[in-house]
Amino acid sequence: MDLIEKYLREHSNGKDYPICSSELAEAFGVPRTMIRHMINAARSNGSPICSGQRGYYVATDKEEIKSTIDSLRGRITKMEKAIAGLEACL
Repeated sequence: MDLIEKYLREHSNGKDYPICSSELAEAFGVPRTMIRHMINAARSNGSPICSGQRGYYVATDKEEIKSTIDSLRGRITKMEKAIAGLEACL
């Protein structure tokens, strides 16, 4: 289990009580950008860390995971559109 997952399990009570990235950054003594990297690494290792507009939490059911997957896919789509726009400038 990654350290960030362990912290979320100990300090968050699911999606109704997420922990924001600035609080995680303070707890770990790192910049918020590092928190995103830590979350990504933990998810890549199989940690069920989900997120919403208010922060991060550990999933308690499959629907929470599916919702986070949908959100990530939406971000990928927006990034692909930005790339296409930039490529059109070349």
